[in-house]
Amino acid sequence: MRSCRISKQILVPLVDTEMVVWFLGPISNGGSYPEEEFVNWKLQFEKDSQSSFVIRNSWVKKEPGKKLSYYICHRSGSFKPKGERIRHMKASGSIKSGSTCPAVMNVTAVTLDGIVEINVRYRSVHVGHDLEIGKLQLSKNERVDLAASLPAAWYSCGENIR
Repeated sequence: MRSCRISKQILVPLVDTEMVVWFLGPISNGGSYPEEEFVNWKLQFEKDSQSSFVIRNSWVKKEPGKKLSYYICHRSGSFKPKGERIRHMKASGSIKSGSTCPAVMNVTAVTLDGIVEINVRYRSVHVGHDLEIGKLQLSKNERVDLAASLPAAWYSCGENIR
């Protein structure tokens, strides 16, 4: 309904916006790509703030070399079931908060003459939900580490029982 949109419009100007900018030159052999630099920064930011941002949409502007991406808080919005549900919802419920969280990231990547500028404007204040570490997904590296440690734990557990 309209009341939700009005409350979101009122909240947005009250929250501070921070900005991070990278200027990255041409990529030499063995260098990391600008997108990797951003992804590493984003993963570290999410780990430090115990939050997660998912890409909402991304598009390439008509201007050559300009790409825009829009990330939102992974808890923002409400759960929308797809199709007719035969099973009941899980007991712990959805990770969605049921409201719009103002925490967002606007990422602009501009490439000009081999130099890439990545401009990140983000709002890090979360509203409408708590920052619960139990609601976060494990990163790919964390899943690999956990999977590698499981068999060792199983073997040591079996030795302790006998």
